[in-house]
Amino acid sequence: MYISNITPAGPAAKADLHQGDILVALDGIAVSSEAALADIVSQKTAGESMLITVFRGGSRITVPLTLK
Repeated sequence: MYISNITPAGPAAKADLHQGDILVALDGIAVSSEAALADIVSQKTAGESMLITVFRGGSRITVPLTLK
């Protein structure tokens, strides 16, 4: 999934995600659709952290993100 927007000062920006990153996985679970993304995130609560794996510039990068 292509990340098209990052909200300034939002959780994704704080996690150093970039517009154009390709979302690969959340907490090690592959994300292939918006429905899969919503399902994984819905199981979390505000304040919880998760590991986000993206593909950027030919490399996989994993960063922690705290949900708001």
